[in-house]
Parts: sequence; C-alpha cells; structure tokens
Amino acid sequence: MQNFIKTAILASALLACHSCALVPTLVSTTSSEASPSPSSSTIPDCLGSLPNLPIEQIRKHESSKKVEAEADILGLSGKGQEALNKYSEAHSLYFKELGRGVGRAWTNGDLSAAMEVNRSPETSEFLFKVGSVFAQTGQHQAAIGCFTEALNQRIEAPNDANAYMSRGNSYAQIGGGENARQDYQKSADLFKKHKLPQYEQLALNKLRQTPNKNKPGVTIPTPQIQTIDEKYKKTCYADALTESQGREITEASGALEAAADKLAIAGKHKEAIRKYNESAAAILNEAIADGSAEDMEVSAIWHSWRGEGVEGFKKENQTLLQKSAESNFKIGSSYARLGQFEQAINCFDSTIKIGILPPNDAIAHLNRGDAHERIGQKEKAKTDFQQAVNLFKKYKLASYQKDAEKRLQNSDK
Repeated sequence: MQNFIKTAILASALLACHSCALVPTLVSTTSSEASPSPSSSTIPDCLGSLPNLPIEQIRKHESSKKVEAEADILGLSGKGQEALNKYSEAHSLYFKELGRGVGRAWTNGDLSAAMEVNRSPETSEFLFKVGSVFAQTGQHQAAIGCFTEALNQRIEAPNDANAYMSRGNSYAQIGGGENARQDYQKSADLFKKHKLPQYEQLALNKLRQTPNKNKPGVTIPTPQIQTIDEKYKKTCYADALTESQGREITEASGALEAAADKLAIAGKHKEAIRKYNESAAAILNEAIADGSAEDMEVSAIWHSWRGEGVEGFKKENQTLLQKSAESNFKIGSSYARLGQFEQAINCFDSTIKIGILPPNDAIAHLNRGDAHERIGQKEKAKTDFQQAVNLFKKYKLASYQKDAEKRLQNSDK
C-alpha cells in the first residue's frame, strides 16, 4: 500500500500498465536528495526490517490502532525492541483489517467500510516513528531507510525537517559525515522555512560539529541520484518529472495547465510539455492531500474483488481519469508538433486506453494515425483513420469525418 501513496501510484492499481494514468508523469526513483558515495549501498526497506513475528504473537482480536499506541508508549519509554515488535504487530493487523473492510464493502456494496479502516500504518508518520525506534536501538541503516521512505512520502511539516535531522543523526552514527552534513543543512533550511529558529540553530550546530567526509572503509546507505529509467526515454514520459521534482510542485494544477495551454498555442511545445507534466504532478499532490488518491486505491481493490475490474474503476473515478487522459492528449499533440512521433503515439495510446470523452477520442485516433503514418507504420495508420471515420460519423461531425476519410484514402496511395 505504501508504494501507492509514495510514487507513481495509480498505474498498477488501475489499468495494470505504466501509461494508463496521470501519475506516471512522475518517474519513480529510489532517491530523495543526496548523491551516492563510492562506498554506497542499497537503503534497507523500512517495514521489511521490522521483526517477523510468529503468527501466535499477533493478537487477531486486537486493533492496529491500539497496538500502534502501545508501540508509541514503549518507544517513548526507551523500550526500543519491544516497540519494534508492536509496530510489526500493528502493521500486520492493519492488513487484516483492510482485507476485512474491503470484504464488507464488497458484500454490502458500500465503500465506507473500507474507508473506516485505520490507515496510520501506511503513512509517512508511521515510517518516521519506526525509524526513530530503529535509531534508538542502534539499527541506523534500517533507520535511514525509514526516514528516507518517510521523506519520499512527503511527510508533513515540521516533521520533514525532523526526518532530515534524524537521518543525519543516523548517518553521523555510522560514519557518514558527508551524508549527515547534507541532511543537517536541509533540516536547517526547512526549520527556517517553518519559522522554528531554535531547531534551525540545533541543525546548524550539528552541521558545524560533523566532519565533511565519510569515514573510510564504512558502507554508507545512500539515496541514488535521480535518473529517468531507460524504459521511459522513448515514451510519452520521456520528459517526465522525477519523484522529488513532482513533490516540490506547489502551484495549483489548473494554473499550471492554463500556462501549458498558452505555451502550446504560442508554439513553444517543449516548454508546454514541461508545464503539462508539472500540472499532472500537481494533480497527484492534490489527490494525496485531499484523500482522493487513497480513495482510488481502495476503489481499485474493491472493484477487483467484485470482479468489475477496469470498467467499474473507470466509472467511479471518471473525473480524475479524464484529467489524465486530457493531459496525455495535450502532451501527445505537442510531441507531434515537435516531430517526436514515437512519444506522441505513446501519449495517444494512453489517452485512448484510459478513454477520453467524445469527440476527443476520435481526434486521438486521427492524431495517432498521423503519427503512425509519419514513421512508416501505414497499416496502423489506416486502422486509426478508419476508427476516426467511424467515430466522427457516430458523433455527426461531417467535416471531421470527411477529413478522416481523405486521410484514409491517401494512406492507400
């Protein structure tokens, strides 16, 4: 569940492909901020580092919320290992509760049963608490993993600053001076932004006291430099934002889309694509903030359990999906104008797969046909032109229908 909230979420949950929703405009990376050192290692998975409790130790009649509260008290009392056991138990109970909630929703046809489940164990705050206890017990590499995941999930202020400071403390404990300094500086900057001068000063003091080199010979778990995966380079998401770039977007999605439209009208298509990607990132941030992203996650599970699959999911989440389809349509149009026809085809593919509303579905087929034709894929172009003809006829748009028929006839030459 965490990965749903953490990165390019809706794709796998909804249509089982990377190009089916707005969110893949954020390219998932393992990184947050820092650059890797020559001796870097993979950051441990946070919750995967929790104790693996025997089934008999998990109280099936207890609530995850109560067990989590018990863990919090143990952690504050300095009983770290006991707290980790409780956090592990709470996390296991959460998944059982979610399963029961979705099951009741499926039986009663009411999503509220699933939405009432305690969702705390999948939040960034939960990761932060677990990381703090790992650090308390001297398990600093696991702690670093937890703080990194909490930051990747965009933990709320001022705990974002706390997470950087805590991760810096763990880096300092294992000899990662350079990494610690980077985190202390980021922490100080955030505390200043949040107008917490006493904490800003604490972070700056730690920064001054920390060596600027990592200890020789130690293995430092370090976030990797953000890169766009090879598989994205020739797709609609070739110019996608990385995960942290997306999280930094604070402007409203509507304003960003309007700015992108103006750039596209002015013929500045490269800049327009960037703005459309920023708009899509803002939509994701807004969906996470207002809870609709979480609702979509439960909706995807619920429709899967009911056997309604993609169509049921599409119907319930039409508004957000239409934003996705329209965004992909506009990005595809700009790629076509730039002569980047493979990227344009990928955008129109996802537009059509999501199901953009009429008559833009017909226009998407027409535009994809043009792009196929420009790269020599004549049979695919003919198929798209024919589909455009059929749809324009259905919508009684005679002038567009004639244009599509003309392109179909020319494709035979």
